[in-house]
Amino acid sequence: MESIEDIISRNVKFVSIPKVKNRGNFTMVPNSFITSKELSVYEKMTWIVIKKYLMIHRTCWPSISTIAKNVPCSESSVKKAIKGLELKSYISKEKKLNHRSNVYKVMNGSP
Repeated sequence: MESIEDIISRNVKFVSIPKVKNRGNFTMVPNSFITSKELSVYEKMTWIVIKKYLMIHRTCWPSISTIAKNVPCSESSVKKAIKGLELKSYISKEKKLNHRSNVYKVMNGSP
């Protein structure tokens, strides 16, 4: 009687999966965030774009222009959305001397 290993090796072909160069080509967004009535569409999209750029310490520094291009919307809409996200404690924003743009942090407890 054949062993299961022999049957598998004879009948199953294993395919090597190529390494993916660009991991992280998605941003996870909770469904409850998407359906939230607390935030405007611009606030939601701005938060998603900021989250897209996050680094290891939950911080990032995309320019207003970069965020506006990614949302897409005007720079004034992004500025208004950032203020709203700060007031609702979804993000914090601070100006750092060594960065040309603001440093954003997604707050603990936000989605």
